Amino acid sequence: MGAVWMWARSDLRRRWVATVVLGLLVGVAGAVVLTGAAGARRTASSYDRFLRASRVSDVYLFTGEVTSEQLRKFANVPYITALAPAQTLQIQLPNGDFPNVGAPFDRRFGTLVERPRIIAGRAANPRSAKELVVAEPFATQHGLRVGDSYTLRSYTPAQVDALKTGAFDSFPEPGGPTVRMRVVGISLLPSDLSLSGARGGIVVLTPAFLDRYGPRIGSYAGDVAGVRLRNGTGDVARFIRRARAYFGSSDSFAVQPLGESTAGVTQSIDLLALGAALFALVATIAGVTAIGLVLARRVDDSSRDQDALRSLGLTRTQRAVAVGLTALPSVALGALVAVLGAWLASPLFPMGLAADAEPDPGIHLDGPVLGLGVVAMVLVLLGIVALLAWRTARVTTSARVPSHTTLAARAAAGLGVHPAASLGVRMALEPGHGSRRVPVRAALVGTVAAVLGITGATVFAASLQRMERTPALYGFNWDARVLDTKIRPSVADHPCTVEQSRLARVRGVAAVASICSISTVLGGRPVTAFGLTSILGSIEPTVVEGRAPRTAGEVALGAHALSAIDRRLGDRVSGVGPGGPVDYRIVGVVAAPRFDDEFSDPLPVDDGAFFTGAGLDALDDPTDIDSSVEWLVRVDPRDDPDAVLARVERLRGIAGFDGGPGVQRALTPVEIQRLVQIDALPVVLAAFLGLLGLVSVGFVLVTSIRRRRRDLAIVKTLGFSRRQVSATVAWQATTIGIVGALVGIPLGVAIGRAIWSSVARGIGVVATPDVPIVALAVVAITAVLAANFIAAVPAWAAARTRPATVLRSE
Repeated sequence: MGAVWMWARSDLRRRWVATVVLGLLVGVAGAVVLTGAAGARRTASSYDRFLRASRVSDVYLFTGEVTSEQLRKFANVPYITALAPAQTLQIQLPNGDFPNVGAPFDRRFGTLVERPRIIAGRAANPRSAKELVVAEPFATQHGLRVGDSYTLRSYTPAQVDALKTGAFDSFPEPGGPTVRMRVVGISLLPSDLSLSGARGGIVVLTPAFLDRYGPRIGSYAGDVAGVRLRNGTGDVARFIRRARAYFGSSDSFAVQPLGESTAGVTQSIDLLALGAALFALVATIAGVTAIGLVLARRVDDSSRDQDALRSLGLTRTQRAVAVGLTALPSVALGALVAVLGAWLASPLFPMGLAADAEPDPGIHLDGPVLGLGVVAMVLVLLGIVALLAWRTARVTTSARVPSHTTLAARAAAGLGVHPAASLGVRMALEPGHGSRRVPVRAALVGTVAAVLGITGATVFAASLQRMERTPALYGFNWDARVLDTKIRPSVADHPCTVEQSRLARVRGVAAVASICSISTVLGGRPVTAFGLTSILGSIEPTVVEGRAPRTAGEVALGAHALSAIDRRLGDRVSGVGPGGPVDYRIVGVVAAPRFDDEFSDPLPVDDGAFFTGAGLDALDDPTDIDSSVEWLVRVDPRDDPDAVLARVERLRGIAGFDGGPGVQRALTPVEIQRLVQIDALPVVLAAFLGLLGLVSVGFVLVTSIRRRRRDLAIVKTLGFSRRQVSATVAWQATTIGIVGALVGIPLGVAIGRAIWSSVARGIGVVATPDVPIVALAVVAITAVLAANFIAAVPAWAAARTRPATVLRSE
């Protein structure tokens, strides 16, 4: 093996610069792949780790007014590991909003249960009545910073009791204590990332505040307790049964499992993790292609030495080992750079919502992912090197094997195109043989992969933009929701089957429907239900699959709600109405609209249920103060929507609760807003793929010019000018770009559509991929132009070929 080592060392000394450059290129590509893989794992686990670190409640128990002795006895249930009671308070903010406010009875809330992460300032002193820690969403919405003062106004118990009985048409001025608080910290809890976080999250005051002001402040929901269970969600069902038996007689009794508020967060983070994983997968395929091409050139450079090695008596195996040894330093350097790069780039992940959930942000070394990733990378690269070295070891520089002419090259010649074009097409598509072999297939695959990735990212981005611009796709299948204060007295008995509306007489209104909403139980699961009754024209919910309900015995559910009750289209499900169980047939999957309600959190798009008005009326209790009815309006497409809705808004009595707007346009769901957070990922991936594609084209052009100097010298001898030689290389690059566009764009469109459809179904909206023809035409043109841009230097070098020198050396 002495001759093997001697030749390998000599080759490395001669080509050490190429070895280092190759190692760096391998390292950069490997770092991108490992960063994406580690980022996907870190993203997927971020929220679960946040939940554990925050000791979040498995259920929130609303008990009404109970004694501490009752809570103490209930907390002795064996599967309850911690119970922290608090009292809800009716507080009004300076801007008139009503946040979710609670004050704990003791220090258990905030330590044993619901321990917040302080991201600025410090925790509030539990013995101080005027120190306030606000959630990050609340601080952002109200422009608060640590050290600011903030005034809270409150309602007296008498005012709250009067509001419960409907004594006021709207909220009166607060009559309870007005307290000027000092913001000492900004915190983050898992609930702040949920849909409730969109309304500012929960404001938690101190036990000292409750002791000092609590008796003078009213409460709508009474007491609430955060409860942690021994087996988490596994104990929720029996906990609900036990709690209902113990506290069910209270008017305010309710149990809210953690899953109801975290489903949207988990779904969004899963989407971000999937995006990072797809990024890593596509980057792996493209990286292996590009690096394989570069390694092919590095290994094939040794083909001219095969005759010399053979004359020294080396067998084919020994020659392959000698050639392979020259690539090992590049692989080793690349592995080191990849690990170092992935470690330094780790703060780039998680992204978006997952970055907020990450309890340990900053540089992170994911040993399992980086370790297994580097081992896999090294094994793959060694396999490529071994295959290339074994193939190179059989090459003899004196061999002259006739090359096969491709169909495209024969077609170009048959059409009578210029010889420069015909030769360029052949150089792009025919690899050649022996020492003149060029890895054209790898270059074509690399170009196709780059165009495919860019096309897929373009389709995904266009589909997301279309989703944002089309409210009907995510549940708002009308132009506006109208709140009419004059309708309430007339629908006391049957609020879901209103048959008349003065809005139908407004000029420019094409369709009107009443929408009734209640909180009910369907299939044993709490759900927000809507009932639609068309009055003018036809208004239906956004249907994702199946159809909308048409009779009183039919219902359409959100995708998550359907899965949660373990039903499918065509199955039957029961609800509980005032007169007993009511049976319905499931006829469709729908998207639920986001409504900006004063006292309710936004509904997930894939949750909720839609009935006809008569169908929901069977479940509605007319005495339930939580039921409500509004109007849905669709404007005639021939009219100006702004002008028509302005006419509606000018009607007397059109107003929201407490003086808010009476006409509400479409609101973008939180899920769509969070989806926008991965917008940067397709762009980064497209840029990375484009760079690798340019590397592929550049290397094949440089290699082609070096190995086909004899062919270029001959055509120059036959009369080719420098311009024609440059044109030959330009045609070679153009052919590569055209092939990449012709193959990559259709595949990219198919993959982009499939990914978007999967994402859309995952969040419960209508999957309508958008294929932007103009943008894809730009991608095709850019692919050709970029290939020609890269070909400029090799074309200049080819044009300067000196035939006499080349032919004499050959």
